[in-house]
Amino acid sequence: MLRLRMGILGAWRDRRTLRLGIPRLASIDIVAIGSRDQVKADAFAAKHNIAKAYGSYAAIVEDKEIDAVYVALPNGLHKEWAIKCAKAGKHILCEKPMALTRADAKRCSMRRTRTRSCSSRISLQIPTPDPGSAPPRG
Repeated sequence: MLRLRMGILGAWRDRRTLRLGIPRLASIDIVAIGSRDQVKADAFAAKHNIAKAYGSYAAIVEDKEIDAVYVALPNGLHKEWAIKCAKAGKHILCEKPMALTRADAKRCSMRRTRTRSCSSRISLQIPTPDPGSAPPRG
């Protein structure tokens, strides 16, 4: 079975990121974490048994052993890093919203077309309530 090697951009939301179920998918290996802070990246990697920890987002994008990138950054950084990942030929899983404006979303879409990377348009929204919160009514 072909396995997808995934890197994560952003170590600031580790509970939410890993509750998405990515580590439980049989065909995906999380192989790297990238953070602006090497200490945070190292701690995240150690806590979640991830082989590589980078002190920059760019290092994830440049890593030739990474096939796909999960963009788990603050909303204002989604467009910038989704485009950089697309330019590097990476598959992209991006949290919602892909961009903050319609024009920026269009730029991301145009980048996808030029790189022929269909996955660069993926937008992800998965509700993840805190474990201690009450279940939704209705």
